[in-house]
Amino acid sequence: MPRFLSRFIRNRKDSLVAPVAASVSSSTVSYSDPKTALAAVIPLSSTASTKSLSQLTVENLLERNKSRPKDWAAIPTLTEAAATGFIPPRIIVISCCDVRVHPKEFLYLEHAEAFVLETVGGHVAPCINDIVTLDGFIGVREIMIIHHTDCGALVYKDETIREFANGYSPGSVDETTSFGAIEDLEQSVRDDITILKSSAIIRKELKDATRGFIFDIKTGLVSAVE
Repeated sequence: MPRFLSRFIRNRKDSLVAPVAASVSSSTVSYSDPKTALAAVIPLSSTASTKSLSQLTVENLLERNKSRPKDWAAIPTLTEAAATGFIPPRIIVISCCDVRVHPKEFLYLEHAEAFVLETVGGHVAPCINDIVTLDGFIGVREIMIIHHTDCGALVYKDETIREFANGYSPGSVDETTSFGAIEDLEQSVRDDITILKSSAIIRKELKDATRGFIFDIKTGLVSAVE
């Protein structure tokens, strides 16, 4: 494990629990050991193992792809889809890239019901151009910005990532550079809504149709942030 990762997990062990105490008060987890903390952030499935995950490579994924050609159902082209009367999604869901959290699962999305954009922390800033592109090309009616409890962005600090980046590229980032660390979950959602609504290139109608939410990983419920 990289030393900086071990260090910020130890330094922020309390911050992982405190912001979400209401939703995880029934859980007792020790974060004094980095491996324990990582296991809490990325729990293994019954079919996975630490060894297999640590040894997985891009070449492994390419081999999987080559081994399953007969299972592949051809995807229709845009022209073919339009000819069938296919209507593209009109909703954009912006969520965290956390491997435990998938909007298709907790929103029970059917195939092609929404565009799902995933970023670290579920932050909207990296998605602004994508939102405008989808709106201009297809037409978007609503946007959901979803952050979640026990997010990894509650664990690290921006200065830790800045230190990491400057370690191999001195002076590449300054103290104003943000890497999406979250201190207050609800306020983070509000801040992202403000960022979206402050953008000069997003339509007013779409800004007005943007709402923020928090997904509770324990209850499975999505709650609006006012």
